[in-house]
Amino acid sequence: MMMKKLWWIGALMAIACSAIAQDTTDTPTGTGGTTKTTETTTGTRSKEVQTDATGMVTITSKGRDVRDVITDLFSQSKKNFVIENVPRTDLFLSLNNIDFDETFAIICRLAKLDFEIQNGIYYITRLDPNKPKTQLTNRTTPTNPMAGDTTPTTTNPKFQGRLPQSVLDKKITTRFNKTDFREVIKAIARQADLWIEVDPTIQARRIDAYLIDTTLKQALDMLTSALGLEYKFTENMSIMITKTEPRGVRLSD
Repeated sequence: MMMKKLWWIGALMAIACSAIAQDTTDTPTGTGGTTKTTETTTGTRSKEVQTDATGMVTITSKGRDVRDVITDLFSQSKKNFVIENVPRTDLFLSLNNIDFDETFAIICRLAKLDFEIQNGIYYITRLDPNKPKTQLTNRTTPTNPMAGDTTPTTTNPKFQGRLPQSVLDKKITTRFNKTDFREVIKAIARQADLWIEVDPTIQARRIDAYLIDTTLKQALDMLTSALGLEYKFTENMSIMITKTEPRGVRLSD
């Protein structure tokens, strides 16, 4: 009788230990072995990629696959992408409050990737050493004002015409403290998905810009008025911010 009770106690203890253990699954490593993937009982994972309302990115990756990191980055930034024939690559990096372009350029360099942008879609592939590498540089505006594509040039000969006035109704949010004016405009252009040019003769100015759920018109009116600037629609599907032109009658001898 005593042996039977001890047997039942041992069986119950084994069941209890099994119930509180974490779930583990075997995942092929590609080298003939397996690795253990462990999830907590809550079924949640830490967020390794975070994008704030201004489009600035924070990433912490301790060996996460580059394809997963790119998927999170583009999904949060609301950009279209396709990954083609990219092998698994473990990423080890920590970036804090970096804009999308610089973040993506760093990831491409670490993982030896290249990309092309067609109709606002990023086609991401393995880097071909015999092909010139696509460059992303710090810039203020998209090349295609309606697609979010980007370029470092200051003119846009491909697109002719004027933007509709309705683009000024787009909503943006910025939270900047003592930030260069051009960086603020870059964030606004990215959120509004427009090409906004800044006159290169305008001197650098650091400003505070806390604009919460504000229309593009209100944001541009406040910023340009505070800095003694003005903005206007161009014939290249963009908005240009320039110095205020002198007004009034000029008398001459």
